Amino acid sequence: MARLLPKLQQISSLGYFVIEWPDRYRYLAERGLNPDPEDAVGWCRNKQDLRATTTAVVEVLGGKASNHHGRVGGWFKRGLVRWHWFGDKLPGKWNPHLNVLVDAARLEPQRLEAIKAELRAALHVPDLIVHYSYCSTLGQMLQTLRYIARATFRDYAWDPYMAHELWNFR
Repeated sequence: MARLLPKLQQISSLGYFVIEWPDRYRYLAERGLNPDPEDAVGWCRNKQDLRATTTAVVEVLGGKASNHHGRVGGWFKRGLVRWHWFGDKLPGKWNPHLNVLVDAARLEPQRLEAIKAELRAALHVPDLIVHYSYCSTLGQMLQTLRYIARATFRDYAWDPYMAHELWNFR
């Protein structure tokens, strides 16, 4: 948390995406619908898929990595990504969702819909759930940062398979 505070102080408004998968996609253990690793599109049931999913989201929101120019394309200049594994309402229910903080304020409805469409296409999930909100006071931004930085996988017994998969996940 301490290393994130200086970044937070540099922005005037904080955009907050929550990207969540519908129930039917949450337990796909075979790298998506196609187990062939070359053509596979994974979501969130093993470490390899989680990394690929994170990369796809970052490429849509922040642009593709380039050797010489940082990132090319994308909707936002900078951001922060954190996974939450379980929700608050039903502790122990596998509910992976990606929290993304971006340097942005209110988004025009057309722009927000275009971002959602790009995320759904990149992840091959037509009914992907994407929420967006923003805050502009330092207190609200700090509360949002604390919220996404907290641990949500608090009990090994909730999902021993994923506890093992997530060991040393970054």
